[in-house]
Amino acid sequence: MYTKAAQQYDFKVKEDLLNQLPFLFDHSLTDKSLDELLMQYYIFHHYGLTLHQKTKQLQRKNRYFPLNMIDIRNLKQDQELIARELYQQELNQTEYFIKQISKYHQLSGQRVLDIGAGSGGMSFYLTENFHCQTTMLNLSKEQVKLLKRIITLKKIAGKANVVAGNMNALSSIRLATTKFDLILQNETDMYITSLSNFLANIGKLLSADGCYATISWYKTRESQNIKNIDRYYFTAMKNLEYFRGELIDQNFKIIQEIDLTEYAKPYWYLRNTFQHAKGFVEAEFIGGLENGSLKYQLIIAKKNGVR
Repeated sequence: MYTKAAQQYDFKVKEDLLNQLPFLFDHSLTDKSLDELLMQYYIFHHYGLTLHQKTKQLQRKNRYFPLNMIDIRNLKQDQELIARELYQQELNQTEYFIKQISKYHQLSGQRVLDIGAGSGGMSFYLTENFHCQTTMLNLSKEQVKLLKRIITLKKIAGKANVVAGNMNALSSIRLATTKFDLILQNETDMYITSLSNFLANIGKLLSADGCYATISWYKTRESQNIKNIDRYYFTAMKNLEYFRGELIDQNFKIIQEIDLTEYAKPYWYLRNTFQHAKGFVEAEFIGGLENGSLKYQLIIAKKNGVR
């Protein structure tokens, strides 16, 4: 199911790839140089959390606007510092998400389905640090090409695989296995069209003691900011209470829920200063955060009857 919205999204992705990733055709790349070169691409492909100590200190001084880390005398250097700080905050998000999952679910050697894997940051982290067998599901044809190329460069073909498909048609997608120990979504549940059908399929794909985890933006109420964000990303942001209710209705038990909204704010204020920022979407996120219509939430759930 390759929709018009998916085609439009793919066009954006392809522009990014052409502008930022010509090195993917360089067969002399090492793992280290690949990771360094991919840094720029990972920025803006999921959102960040301000958790490391340096930015915490700046946050207290500057009300979520950590600009005194930047030397304004050298614009080029400033932008590099901003890019690296944004990248660090996105890494913070990945590491924090995985750390929270690990408190309730064994990770080592698990079969993992990453729904809407994007550029693969979460899956590659699990593959390389926890020896997981990861399956990355992506609708974007361009991102599927990117992930296959990265798997080849990293030489992890036996540990990670990519599947092209639509998360809204899970039951019709041929996956690497019929059961997964962990199914996760990193800021992709906004693309779900029928939440009840989606969660029912998740329940079927999970092993007996499997875990479902998601971290994403939710709306507490309707606002123009949310409408504009949905229009920009071709998404349908979920109401948080509705999402919780659907999990319960589909026989899931929420075992952990963390409100990370305050930790997500600094990322958007800093990103809004970056020269490659779009400008429009940053303003909408900042607006939604300031008027309280946006929440950034981590949810971990298991099927009822599983501890």
